[in-house]
Amino acid sequence: MSSVPPLDEQESVVAKPRRPRYLVIAVLVALVFGAGCWTDGCARLAFYRTDVDLGGPQNAVLRDEANRARADDMYQTFLDAANRQKGRAVPLAAATFVLGAALLALGSRSLSGRINTRKLLIQLVAAQAIVVGASFFALRDMQRAELEWQLEKTLMLQSEQMPPEDFARVAPPMRAAMHGVPPTWLAMRTLASLLVILALTRPRARAFFDSVDVHPITE
Repeated sequence: MSSVPPLDEQESVVAKPRRPRYLVIAVLVALVFGAGCWTDGCARLAFYRTDVDLGGPQNAVLRDEANRARADDMYQTFLDAANRQKGRAVPLAAATFVLGAALLALGSRSLSGRINTRKLLIQLVAAQAIVVGASFFALRDMQRAELEWQLEKTLMLQSEQMPPEDFARVAPPMRAAMHGVPPTWLAMRTLASLLVILALTRPRARAFFDSVDVHPITE
């Protein structure tokens, strides 16, 4: 004989808010932020903790000795800038790593609907936006030197593989595009962070997260 739950329990189940679709998208974007921060933080910390020569193997693909020597000089310029800004770069990389790990953990839990993580997610998304922006402006010399090395190395490799007239036509747009990527990326990431925070503060999102404590999702 099946038991019928009390009326108040039936009403509470019916009244449980559904998870908005935009909330799922926002949490997935937060997870992408977390994965990116975790990866970037790990890579930057590993760069400072190891003495592995990253430039030598990458510059070795250049066949022309003059190009290879120029690429080596640009890589050394990047290393010098990185060493000068180590005092800023290491703490920022550590903060980026920690924020990434926290976003991955809380984002995964919020997707499962097991705990109310809305306020923490808002704080973490805002914090990662601040840290990413601070890194962009505080480490501009190092990032500019790294970009110049990577860009010129790529262009020199193209110049060795393309006819001169084709390379002369392709090189200027490539330089303009590559120099425009960092500020555009920062603006888009900041806007995406604001949209995630907006989604997490919407009434339906608040109602869903508040209901998690009362109606936890079970597997």
